[in-house]
Amino acid sequence: MALQPVIFRLFVSSVHKLRTVCTESIRFLVIIVLPIIVSVIVLSDRIIVLIFKEDFLPSAHALSITIWILLFYSFNQVLATVLIGGDYQRKNLEANLIGLAAIIGLNLILIPRFSFIGAACATCTSVIIVATIQYHYVAKNLFRINFVKFIQKPLAAAALMAGVLFLCRNGNLVIITIMSAATYVLCLLGLRTFSKKDVELLRNLWEGKTTFNGISS
Repeated sequence: MALQPVIFRLFVSSVHKLRTVCTESIRFLVIIVLPIIVSVIVLSDRIIVLIFKEDFLPSAHALSITIWILLFYSFNQVLATVLIGGDYQRKNLEANLIGLAAIIGLNLILIPRFSFIGAACATCTSVIIVATIQYHYVAKNLFRINFVKFIQKPLAAAALMAGVLFLCRNGNLVIITIMSAATYVLCLLGLRTFSKKDVELLRNLWEGKTTFNGISS
């Protein structure tokens, strides 16, 4: 949301820079969100017991499904901002209306058969549908984004983190959280996920400067 003014302004000045901001925003969101998703999936039963006690343990499966919404909803927000900034708000509205129809239809089909698991699947699927349609409009009218290129290293780091979590899942929750987070960060650094520009960006954010990879906000 903080990048909205930057994105809106770049539609007038530079589509190339707009693509850079959009791609980098999604890349950083993937890096941040993936370890959260992995942690919740592996530790879903422990999280449910910790918060709601054992009576709600069956809902751990639903939590493992709905946590993926975090990733695709992040895509939704960036792509929606791009579409609105490019005066394609009707396309964004279409995507959301299709998503609304999808979740209503899927709920009617899945909930009677699979109960709350069906509701979780319906919700997650509808968010994915919206993100897919939004990206289709962005790719068709503005620019394409190479998701495969920037998701490989975070995905590899998240997979290694998942292994650590799985092996230590019965240990102290605080300790295994610290261990898995350290594993993820070290793996990202080992794979050279961050460029010099990324380091500069993080330093600017830490110091409160409003510059995104050389683009002032």
